[in-house]
Amino acid sequence: MSQSHYIAVDLGASSGRVMLASLAGGKLSLREVHRFPNGPIEENGSLQWDFEALFGEIKTGIQQALAVEKNVQSIGIDTWGVDFGLLDKDGNIIENPYHYRDSRTEGMIEKAAQILRKRKSISTPASSLCRSTVSSSFLPAKTGPRFWTRRPRCCSCPI
Repeated sequence: MSQSHYIAVDLGASSGRVMLASLAGGKLSLREVHRFPNGPIEENGSLQWDFEALFGEIKTGIQQALAVEKNVQSIGIDTWGVDFGLLDKDGNIIENPYHYRDSRTEGMIEKAAQILRKRKSISTPASSLCRSTVSSSFLPAKTGPRFWTRRPRCCSCPI
């Protein structure tokens, strides 16, 4: 009976884990190979995701999974999906992504809703924008021109 193997990465708001999944004879088995803490760090008065630490933990987990099973079909990543990092023209992250609970987002929900309603882009109440990429996307303009002189591109988490 042939077996297929997969790696799954799950980033939650407080922890992350890397799983090795095996499928044989229609039966799926899961094995946790790595678990690590995940949460915001405070940097310059703001809550941010520690990109380097998270990326390092994900790589460690993938290496541990590959030590158990080298013949892996694919890798999947599941994450919170509302935060993003800005990349420079070479694809390097400019700074840690801001956490969705960072105080910089205060007032941005209303501002985003106001602008989007004028453009008839949305028809949902402003509260539904809470903790979303839409409200956070207004933040780089609020922080000043230092980002835009580097011609950033946006990369949604996971980054």
